[in-house]
Amino acid sequence: MAEDLAAFTTQVLEHWGALVEAKGNAIEALLPEAVATRLQVPEEVRFRFAAANGTGTEEATDAQLVTYGSPVLEKIVAGLAAHGSVAVVALQGLYLKQVTPGPDIEQMFPPLNARGKCVKVEPTMVPYGIFNFRYTAVSDEKTEGIVAVAVNARSLAEVAPVAHRWREAEWQERSVHEVLSTISHPLPQLYRRAKSVAQRQIRRVLQDFHQSRERRLERDRQRLEAYYLGIAQEIRGRLQKKGLGGTEAEREEGKARAAERELLLKVHELQDKYAVRVQVATISVLWVLLPVLHATMAYQRRQAVREVPVFWNPLLKEWEAVACEGCRENTFAVSLCDDKQHLSCAVCSQPCPTCGRRFCRGCQPRGCPTCRKGSG
Repeated sequence: MAEDLAAFTTQVLEHWGALVEAKGNAIEALLPEAVATRLQVPEEVRFRFAAANGTGTEEATDAQLVTYGSPVLEKIVAGLAAHGSVAVVALQGLYLKQVTPGPDIEQMFPPLNARGKCVKVEPTMVPYGIFNFRYTAVSDEKTEGIVAVAVNARSLAEVAPVAHRWREAEWQERSVHEVLSTISHPLPQLYRRAKSVAQRQIRRVLQDFHQSRERRLERDRQRLEAYYLGIAQEIRGRLQKKGLGGTEAEREEGKARAAERELLLKVHELQDKYAVRVQVATISVLWVLLPVLHATMAYQRRQAVREVPVFWNPLLKEWEAVACEGCRENTFAVSLCDDKQHLSCAVCSQPCPTCGRRFCRGCQPRGCPTCRKGSG
């Protein structure tokens, strides 16, 4: 995470005209006067990204700490917001290999229940949306972070490496209007796709956070149980030892039950304390116009034919997956439904695990129309 923050800070400062040099786990920068004023730091400044370096010794005490929630990072984010949250760049100088329609492409995208043929290959420019999301998870502790999601705006496939590797190529800034005419899907649909991918990434990132929270919750729950159940056990033990009866026994038993009720209340309060609240907000969107090879795969299912665009990415030097229209996960092998020729991955092509009926997850996103189970 510290490495990501260092790279992010370096890119922003260089974009603002600073001279930046990496120094171990820190960076040293010579800032323009306006940037130094905006960040409220000296023009010659050192930034560190952790409280201590890998050897356990403290970094230079005069270095500015940059971490999630730190004043410096908040000012950097505010400065970016002031310059707009949407930008467009066009990548240049990328080599597009010579490819002709044929078996090499067809074998990359095999149909599971149809016939497939590559009918055309041509160079084109495709927009990729890089959506930057900021997440905040709050329980008894708090953690924050940023995830970047790259989506092909033509195929809706996630192309994760583009989010970080687009800087490897030469690029020029372009206008937002230039990218809007090249997007094949409505912007809300692209945003929902990117947010869905981001939510999966955030769940993975927060696994350690959740495991740590569960350990603390269990520790505190055991302490409460030991205390209150110990009180109840002690009262009942004393009651049995003294052989009390009648009103006095009822009074003591009432005290034991009161301790058990108090335990339930305390456990409920504890669960509220450790409940996790996650907020996700969109920080910015970078549209990257990338020259690619666009191949058209024609899939025939019975009498219906659907043409599907697939793309060779010169930045990654590989063919990109397509997006399953059931679960939206990336896939290379696809099947087509009979009604609307939706593309499905191998998992979404499986029959309902409950009733055995085959159905299209694209046509029936709520699940099997027979038993309403088996949704992808």
